[in-house]
Amino acid sequence: MILSYMKLDNFRQFYGQQEIEFAGKDARRNVTVIYGANGMGKTSLYRALMFCLYGIKKLAQDSDEQDKDINLVNKIALKEAANEGKKEVESSVEIEFFHSEKRYTLRRSILGIEIGTEIIEQFGEVSLSLVDEEGNAEIIEDIDEISSKINDILDKRMREYFLFDGEKIEKLTRVSQKQIREVKTGIKNLMGIDKLSVSKEGIDKLLGNVEKQLKNNSTGEYRKQLVKLEKNKSRKTELEKISDDKDKEMRLAENELEKMERKLREYEDIKDLLIRRDAIQKAIDDSRNERNSILQEMISINDDVALLLFENEMIQIEKMLNEKIKNKEIPSPLRESLIDRILEDEKCICGRAVDEHHSEGLEAILEWKNRVINEQVENCLIETYRGVGKTLEYLRNKKENVEETLQKFSVQTENIEKGEHGLSEISDEIGDRKVDPNILKLEESREKIIKKKGKLEQNYEDIQKELNINTEDICIVEKLVSELEKKEDIKNILAERRSLAKEAKDALNDVYDEFTKDVREKISRTSTEIFMQLIDEIGRKTFSELRVVEDYSLQLYDKEGKAFLSNISAGQRQVTSIAFITALAGIAGGREILEIPLFMDTPFGRLSGEHRDRLIFKIPQLTKQWILLATDTEFSKEEARKLRLTGRWGKIYCLEGDKAFITHIKQKNVETFIPIRTSANN
Repeated sequence: MILSYMKLDNFRQFYGQQEIEFAGKDARRNVTVIYGANGMGKTSLYRALMFCLYGIKKLAQDSDEQDKDINLVNKIALKEAANEGKKEVESSVEIEFFHSEKRYTLRRSILGIEIGTEIIEQFGEVSLSLVDEEGNAEIIEDIDEISSKINDILDKRMREYFLFDGEKIEKLTRVSQKQIREVKTGIKNLMGIDKLSVSKEGIDKLLGNVEKQLKNNSTGEYRKQLVKLEKNKSRKTELEKISDDKDKEMRLAENELEKMERKLREYEDIKDLLIRRDAIQKAIDDSRNERNSILQEMISINDDVALLLFENEMIQIEKMLNEKIKNKEIPSPLRESLIDRILEDEKCICGRAVDEHHSEGLEAILEWKNRVINEQVENCLIETYRGVGKTLEYLRNKKENVEETLQKFSVQTENIEKGEHGLSEISDEIGDRKVDPNILKLEESREKIIKKKGKLEQNYEDIQKELNINTEDICIVEKLVSELEKKEDIKNILAERRSLAKEAKDALNDVYDEFTKDVREKISRTSTEIFMQLIDEIGRKTFSELRVVEDYSLQLYDKEGKAFLSNISAGQRQVTSIAFITALAGIAGGREILEIPLFMDTPFGRLSGEHRDRLIFKIPQLTKQWILLATDTEFSKEEARKLRLTGRWGKIYCLEGDKAFITHIKQKNVETFIPIRTSANN
């Protein structure tokens, strides 16, 4: 299958009618580069191809999305239609491709309408025309017939192997149950092994029914062993059901984990800022709580604070009263009542007369009277002196505590102001970018999912061990039943049917085992050959074989025959994945050269210079058509120079955006195109 062109009409961010003509009709130039920043629509082009071929909206990376949440109709076109009073907008994709010397033109449409904030879409018309080498044309409009034709050319199950991206690298090269599942699914889908599995299930069901009838018509030890066999097989069915359930739970956990990790990767560049912001906000909240506590404490010592405001005045009062005491003004040496009695009696306590005839004595007594303080006032002053003294002593004890409280309040206020300034600076660095407020909590959730996934994997392994033991037990009992049939000379029709079904099952199992073994070995050989062509010199000296082992896990071995996959670098993982997928698809097509277009999304990011060079040189030789989806950070002037040297580069398109939801496909000249970056590192 060779893609010729793809025409888009209001599909996703590709507003209006736009077209890409792919390199590949000339086998010597089979590389098309689609160059654009993230978000410009590189993956949308692959989505357009999948939609046109199979009428599907979802891709593998949309595992956590619902169909209704994935919109294909361009949003600008929808708004324009709504403003013009039109009911709906038609979006379509048309592709032309060549297969087995026939030219196919397939067009599929989808209708969309915007109602308020909701976009509703429904599938539209689909048509397929084909022209053979003699010019005979045929037009097909029946959907089922079109689906059958396309599936015959390119099995729908192979669609996952069109697009090669970083996520697929991760799935295929991480030693885990997910990797085993991915590899096993890929081999089964592409090699038709699932058809043999269906036959095996049919024979098992037939054998089980015959054995049940035989048990109901038997006695003695023979019946006893048939009952045991039935129980073992029943337990096997239960274990397989539990195994499937655990597998589904693992997939859900893996999908949830992938969703979380994708979300976290969106904020990877500002992760440190978010952590700092979270820490500062927590510190501000702590300071506010502390300041509120201090404020409550200040309210409780409010009276003390009020007294402190008059501390200087009280000190002056105490000083003044001290002076009066020192000068013996208080308490007065003579009481006012005594002086009044002397004046009334006109006689001093010493016996001398005090009257107008004795003016000197009278004047002295009157002078004393003027100096003497009123007894009530004097008593009040004495009490005031005592009270001020006690108050000042109390304040001297409390003053340090009050000053410390005020200082703590001031410190927390300063901390809050500094924190708010820090938040403002971080907000300036983040800019207008919308940030999920729960993003940091997602890290905690991720850790919980990882632990849950680990437990599920352990449970799954335990179930597999029990299944293996159960399978061995079934084999032992089946052998014993066969021996009893011979020993007791059981030759009824049911026994003969059981014997025939058992022989058919054993033969089919042998075919299945031999076929899957042969497939694994063939894929391993081809994968190793491609791997050695792509890997750098150090890798060729280090590694000996890329193998699909018996449990369907993918493993890389070093020269000493030791498993090495878990220790390889990111670049080596990428080469490993490419080698496996290319080998798998090539063998499925029965050709050494891959017969399907190979889309590769940003494939250079993890590769060293030598790996990049070998990939650029070798991939065009391994596939009929290579469609490279690359960002400016990956496809630099150096990669462009190396690709030109292969002589295989036929087309280059740039994806350029001018406003939200609009991307323009612009063809450039391969010979004159200059990428933005000089190399991937600058």
